Amino acid sequence: MMNNDKKQAPKGNSPIYRSVKMASSSMAPLPSVLRSPFQQDLGNGKQQQPHQPMLRHQQQQQQQQQQESSKTSSSDHSIPSLCSPLPCVPAEYMLERNQIHIQSTPPTEIANLVVESLHVRSYTISETSSEIKNGIRAESDKGLLFRVNFFKDNSTNGVLVEFQRLAGCSYEFQRAFQAVQRHVTLSSNTTSAAAASSSSSSSSSSLLPTEPERANVIAPVMQELKFPTCCIPPQDINQHNATEKLQETFHIALDLMQSERIDSQLLGLECMEPLSMKHEILPLLFEQESSLEALLKFCTPPNEALSQLEQQQDCLLKRRALSILANGLELATTPNVMDSTDQVLQTLLECLFASANKDAHQSFQVARCFIELSKEDEASQAILKESQVLQILTQQKHLALEQECQKLQQILSDES
Repeated sequence: MMNNDKKQAPKGNSPIYRSVKMASSSMAPLPSVLRSPFQQDLGNGKQQQPHQPMLRHQQQQQQQQQQESSKTSSSDHSIPSLCSPLPCVPAEYMLERNQIHIQSTPPTEIANLVVESLHVRSYTISETSSEIKNGIRAESDKGLLFRVNFFKDNSTNGVLVEFQRLAGCSYEFQRAFQAVQRHVTLSSNTTSAAAASSSSSSSSSSLLPTEPERANVIAPVMQELKFPTCCIPPQDINQHNATEKLQETFHIALDLMQSERIDSQLLGLECMEPLSMKHEILPLLFEQESSLEALLKFCTPPNEALSQLEQQQDCLLKRRALSILANGLELATTPNVMDSTDQVLQTLLECLFASANKDAHQSFQVARCFIELSKEDEASQAILKESQVLQILTQQKHLALEQECQKLQQILSDES
């Protein structure tokens, strides 16, 4: 009997290694008005005016201003505005080791610096909220997903920024954290120095760094997150052996891509991606029907509904396949490198329409393909104009995508 009682006794004293929720009287989600830590300032505090007819020249001026603002800087709603006051770190919450402690900079400016640094690296950013966190979610084109949480630091009376990896490569996560930490720290030090130097003067200036100072901080970031490539032969071997090894690796990667297992497919695409930037592989990539069909199969939208896990897997596979296709098209010296250009263009259009406003990373790779396919090809240009792809691509906020849209717009406008 005693043994049975011990077995049936509840395990109330079992250790809790991580707690992400606080015990509260009500676990129901609060209204959106109270649970929006990043509130968008759509009208800058101004009330909406009644609709009035606008003159044609006023509409043209407004469109020009919108185009200039979209080219020079990111959109306003991509810069978060933290609610005040920030929540403190809960007693049962275990902080991650990747942290940034800032004392003399306001929380909103810290959040702006974090978002600015991520935007330069073409991370897609979405706002999240919970009962104990103010945070944003960032995702890279390689599938790295992490959360940035903002807490009030009671020990220093400052701000504690926590980086929490949710999915993806830990190496890439550490490099991204180090880059953002460097940018935030340097900008915060510049802000503190500017505030100290201007404290004696009567005129108050902005605490944010000037544009030249910010450009100096962000200038080298595009080269700092290069991921080590695999399956590339070393440079010390002769050209003939290097070509043979590249071709052998290509066939191995192609066999993995044609496997029925998701992990094998992803591994094959990861091996094929650096190979697609080699001239020796270009004939095998486009002239072999099996390799091109395998890539287009990954880019084709699914015909049936997918679960959340299947959607994530399908998204990663599509990004890799589109990147391989874009790399090969950019490497090709002639625009008509493929015999089935119409099929490729139709598949890309279907992929874009299926993922419109859902995945900016896929749209970025699709835009790269559109640019190469539309060069010196009037038929492709006519199809892209008729499909109005620029209107779909420009709706998404992604720095690299914005740059590709400008190139595509120039190509389509020159031929019009």
